[in-house]
Amino acid sequence: MQPRILPELRPTAERYLAARLDAHTRRYFKKRRLTSLGLPGGIPQRLAFLPRSAAARKVVRRARSIRRSIKR
Repeated sequence: MQPRILPELRPTAERYLAARLDAHTRRYFKKRRLTSLGLPGGIPQRLAFLPRSAAARKVVRRARSIRRSIKR
C-alpha cells in the first residue's frame, strides 16, 4: 500500500487481492485506497474514466441537487 517504497511488491499485492479479497478481508482494505492505487477491489475498470477528484464529485452532487429541486 506504499507504492513508492517497495514497487516490486505490486504484482504480489495484485495476486493476493485478486485471490483473497472477500467479505472477511475487505475490512482491511478500503475501496478508496485500492482505487487510488489501481489495485483489484477498487472501482471497476469500466468506471475508471470517472474523475477521482473530490471537487469534481462535489460539483456533480450540487448539480444533481439543483436538478432535483427544479423538478419539484
